[in-house]
Amino acid sequence: MKKAVISLNDNEIEISNSDRVLFITGAGISVASGLPTYRGEGGLYTNQKGKIEHLLSAFNMDKRPGVIWDVISPLLKGYESYKPNIAHTQIAQIQKLVKDSCVFTQQVDNLHQKAGSENVIDIHGNLSVVYCKNCINVRGIKHGYIPISDIDLNIKTKRNAPACSFCKSDLRPNIVPFNGMLDMEKIYLLEDFLREPVSHVFVIGTSLQFPYMEEPIRGCHKAYNAKIIYVEPSDAFDVLSQTNIPHYRAKMTSSEFFENCLRFE
Repeated sequence: MKKAVISLNDNEIEISNSDRVLFITGAGISVASGLPTYRGEGGLYTNQKGKIEHLLSAFNMDKRPGVIWDVISPLLKGYESYKPNIAHTQIAQIQKLVKDSCVFTQQVDNLHQKAGSENVIDIHGNLSVVYCKNCINVRGIKHGYIPISDIDLNIKTKRNAPACSFCKSDLRPNIVPFNGMLDMEKIYLLEDFLREPVSHVFVIGTSLQFPYMEEPIRGCHKAYNAKIIYVEPSDAFDVLSQTNIPHYRAKMTSSEFFENCLRFE
């Protein structure tokens, strides 16, 4: 396997072992794995009783963690049974081919890691672990983070959050709430990757509503004239179409794209 070839709209885009590739992914990439998207018909945020920005707020994460757990409970049903789909696995294959790569994802489902991807920056956190603020403060970070598979979601505290088995305090999901602080260490990791030329940027299953998801695309275009491939662009909120950044568009699902448009030679 010497190169990957993307065939799209009469164009052929080659990716070789000398390239550096950035993947930017959102909720659309995991739909084929059985996970809901966040907005739109059937979305996790669509049928909530209240504005999602209020329900999944930093205030609730700190003071009313039970509200957070209620909102994300659909994601946790069968969490361990969710499997990577062809989009996740083919991204991991491209990563094995190229010189260097990074997956910058909004997803908290851990499916990129399950597929074998390396250098994954999950900017919104990762549901595979939870944390106990009390244990972090008293026993240190090493003891404060717990695999979600090790907790009993049915044993609750007075605030309707799962209870820490050690100290019985509230457990919180390891995700970034609305108005919460991003993990700056993860931002620095992305910045470090972007210090060297990037040849290709794949934007997959995200509407790019958060500026920090869009900015790397602008940077790679301006600094490196990277080839931008936008898979499953959003009809409701299409940032790239409102810019002068040239890019290839694949108006299909991420699974369809990787099944029909990618080959290795």
